[in-house]
Amino acid sequence: MNALMCTQYCGTGHSSMGGKIWVESEAKYQEWLENGDASAQSMPLKDLGATLYTSRGCSSCHSLDGKRGQGPSFKGLFGEQVRMIDGKTLLIDENFIRAKILQPQAEVREGYQNIMPSFQGVLRDREILALVEFIKSQK
Repeated sequence: MNALMCTQYCGTGHSSMGGKIWVESEAKYQEWLENGDASAQSMPLKDLGATLYTSRGCSSCHSLDGKRGQGPSFKGLFGEQVRMIDGKTLLIDENFIRAKILQPQAEVREGYQNIMPSFQGVLRDREILALVEFIKSQK
């Protein structure tokens, strides 16, 4: 393990801005890329989804209380029939949520702008499952 110090003066508390670096083998790094850390692997899916909702920025556009944001609220969303901008109606189920996370531009809900970024290659499969479970739990 090595320690490092911030080299940019960026404001109050600068002297306490440090970090640590762990160097692992290539195999351990590849395993981490694929599976994440041990705490994420052992966390129940719904709890991991709640963590990702905040850490991956979902909360900036999707509320949990029913209020409309840049994107629809997750409250009561699962199982709903929604109209897309092309006029077709789709069921919000596990497959729909997964597709929206990976290819959000493919189907855009009526009344919303086409602004959601893709998380393809950003989220692991277990993280996508976790977000699906979290969204399903928002009744």
